[in-house]
Amino acid sequence: MGRKGWESIIPFYSTYVLFEELYGNGWKFLLLLVPIFNIYVIVKVLIDLAHKFNQSTAFGWGLVLLFPAFMCIMAFSNDIQCDNGIEVNAFDDVSSFLHNNNSSADELIKYKQLYDDGGISKEEYEQKKDELLRK
Repeated sequence: MGRKGWESIIPFYSTYVLFEELYGNGWKFLLLLVPIFNIYVIVKVLIDLAHKFNQSTAFGWGLVLLFPAFMCIMAFSNDIQCDNGIEVNAFDDVSSFLHNNNSSADELIKYKQLYDDGGISKEEYEQKKDELLRK
């Protein structure tokens, strides 16, 4: 969804971020505290999450009923994208970098070879790598 990875591992904040991405207001996650109604909210959130990733309502029900399996499908499928155009595959960062930035990829390979040969320090290599990956 274009968010930082650490935002998904902080318990209540990750729920806030999910509601913020889906509904524009993260504080709506407090609806989960309302007994009985929270069941409806959870089902709606999972179906809306499926729709956010251009999947069907049936896929959303798959998230409701078999959450771990369908989340893995969403996380590791090459053809599932968020509707804001950001690819969500966990392995696509490096491959998209290599395919879209051939000159930057060549430059990164040169810096890696320099680092391996002892021509530059680890800090210099990491700094240059981060700089090239941001492009």
